Amino acid sequence: FTDDINAIRGQASGYATLNPLDATLTSLSDGNLNSGTSGAANWKTANATIAVSSGKWFWEASYNNTIDSSNGSYNGVRLTSVAHGTVNGSGVWSVQREATYDQSGSGVSLSPVVNPGDIMGFALDLDNSSLKLYVNGVLVRTFSNVTGEMTPYTASYGSNVNNDLNFGQKPFKFPPPDGFQSLNLS
Repeated sequence: FTDDINAIRGQASGYATLNPLDATLTSLSDGNLNSGTSGAANWKTANATIAVSSGKWFWEASYNNTIDSSNGSYNGVRLTSVAHGTVNGSGVWSVQREATYDQSGSGVSLSPVVNPGDIMGFALDLDNSSLKLYVNGVLVRTFSNVTGEMTPYTASYGSNVNNDLNFGQKPFKFPPPDGFQSLNLS
């Protein structure tokens, strides 16, 4: 028997996770790093536990299972004031399987598309108002005019797709750009 609190519940890491208190997704798992599915024919979302308004931050995301007309996934960053269920549009910068979206809500086609298991890297540079999206380590889109208090978010639609996020708790699959750090409190 031990009464060491770090052995019982694990030592606090300070890294971001998905926030069950700031989510409409209700089946978060894997230490709140997996979104679970929406379980419904509407978009459900979860924000990260850490919001930032300055600095250079990096995290990764991937989705599993096939995206089709009944199942979907978004990952990206949005203003903390954006309502849950909003996956693109004002105050949101995101990626879906075949397109990226800036806050205008207009999609720009991705080629190649993001497939299940592909790693999306997000390099948020709030000192220079930009967000760079990488897929499997290759830069595919740079967003500009990204300002305000931002939080990473994930979204799921349907009963078949969920998202895995890594804010630095585990080694990144692809290295962050120089000067970017994992999303944590230190």
